[in-house]
Amino acid sequence: HSQVLAARSEVFERQFFGGLQESTSKEVVIEDVEPKIFKAFLKCLYTDDFEQVQGMINACLEGNSNSSCSDSTGSTESSHGLTKISLFQDILALSHKYQVLALLRWCEGELCKHMTDQEVCSILCQAHLCEAQQLEAACLRYIKAHMRKIAATAEFA
Repeated sequence: HSQVLAARSEVFERQFFGGLQESTSKEVVIEDVEPKIFKAFLKCLYTDDFEQVQGMINACLEGNSNSSCSDSTGSTESSHGLTKISLFQDILALSHKYQVLALLRWCEGELCKHMTDQEVCSILCQAHLCEAQQLEAACLRYIKAHMRKIAATAEFA
């Protein structure tokens, strides 16, 4: 598995073959992402199939509260706190962290498609943090085009 992960991600390559602890143990501990999100990320790494990610997002949004979107403590987020945008932002952050550019670009496109007046400021911040320049530019264009409505939102303040 380490060869596949290393071939798809520069970060995994450095971890497994760059003299770090993981290069001898061949084990990476992932603690900062929800298991379902990471599982979809791994499936995407192995298959280049973005439908794996889309399927995970749809399952989470359909309210499969038994196991779809539990956090690392085992609790399940309520449906009112979970949005398509927040899940795409989680995938965007993960693809940035592990330098998986194809997935990062796909997430940028999906976030552009689902942008709303209430979410655009959050997306803009995430785009900046993840160095997603196309998404950042799209957010700024969106804000410019909808400035009056966005300025009235609590998220803009």
